[in-house]
Amino acid sequence: MENIVLVGYGGHALALIEIIISMKKDVFDYFDKKKSVDDLYNLIYRGDEDGLQDAEKATFRLFHPSIGNNNQRSKVYLKCTTWGWRAPALVHPSAIVSSKVEFPEAVSVFPGTIVETGVVIETGCILNNRSVISHGGRIGSFSHIGPGAILCGDVQVGSQVFIGAGAIIKEGITIGDRAIIGAGTIVLNNVLPDQKIIGNPGKTI
Repeated sequence: MENIVLVGYGGHALALIEIIISMKKDVFDYFDKKKSVDDLYNLIYRGDEDGLQDAEKATFRLFHPSIGNNNQRSKVYLKCTTWGWRAPALVHPSAIVSSKVEFPEAVSVFPGTIVETGVVIETGCILNNRSVISHGGRIGSFSHIGPGAILCGDVQVGSQVFIGAGAIIKEGITIGDRAIIGAGTIVLNNVLPDQKIIGNPGKTI
């Protein structure tokens, strides 16, 4: 079985390892700026991926950009794919996913997540624990849907959006690129690109 290499080894990566194990896949190695001082899984530290020589790059095939920050995850993914590396989607077996939904590269779907029919998920998204993406929604590339967040029907989310834990997004809402929705926020109106919303009902900060 081919090994999945993690690029980034913080808390988000540790959670991803549990998904990889649940899928009966292997992970032995990681890249990061520095070696972890608390390596729970005893992985092999390969250094900073930017220091790899061309011959070394060819020895790796599968990876995952295991970084919670949307912008950084996007940059790592784009860099590593130029080397010919692939990032298969990681989907926990307990996730409930419509047969009509397909996951592109670098997507991670955490335990208990629900993705209903007609939903479109773009590259590099994180659907965190027990989040709900209702029918007809779209999640733009490299966005992060936090634990327990609920997106009602036909919600359209742009790229590199962060939606915090427990947020609720009313049906039919559009959220612009790079917007930030605070934890527990209830969103009743469309959100502009780069806007930050918190509260119940959600207000701009």
